[in-house]
Order: sequence, then structure tokens, then C-alpha cells
Amino acid sequence: LYPNKVDISIVDFFVSIAGGPFFEGMPEFYTMLAKNPLLWQMVWWGGEFLPTRLMFVLFMELMISRRFENALESYKPDLIISVHPLCQTVPIQVLKRKSLHNVIPFITVVSD
Repeated sequence: LYPNKVDISIVDFFVSIAGGPFFEGMPEFYTMLAKNPLLWQMVWWGGEFLPTRLMFVLFMELMISRRFENALESYKPDLIISVHPLCQTVPIQVLKRKSLHNVIPFITVVSD
């Protein structure tokens, strides 16, 4: 539509930014959960239980924040689009902490 005027980068948050031993296997883990409804339900309920959710968010904040800050500096995005709720908390927290939440729009598109 606008040749040479729009640059789009598609970045897998868990694989390309989070990385590390806990997150590199996230796509395979997600696929396994999708094929096993009982496991999916257990993980979902774990996220609904406040202590478990808070521990997960704290863990992600500690493991990923710096990497996301580096990605912001590297990509210099004008817009961030998230397609999964697990990929929202840390980016939003980092954007707020760096006073970028009113500068770089963060949009969620529900895709599954």
C-alpha cells in the first residue's frame, strides 16, 4: 500500500526476546497444551489463582524486563501489537516505567 514507507517487524516475544531455557520452548509447550484439554485447563486455572498469577508475573518481570528494554532500543517501534495475553504484562510495565506508554501505542489483537 505504501512502498518503502512502512517497515514491519514480526517478533516472537518468547523466542526472540524472552529467550532462555524457560521460554525458548514456549511454542512447543503451547502446542502440547492445545492438544491436551485437561492440561490446558490446569494452566488456565493456575493463572486465575491470584498467588500463582502473581508469582508468574514476578518471574516474567525478573527474567524478561531487561531483554524487552533492549528490544525497544533495538527496534524503536512506533507501535506494538500483541496477539496473546501472556505477552502483555511485561511490555506494558516496561513502557510505563520508561514513560513510553503514551508514546508507543500498545494494541492487542485477539487471534485465537
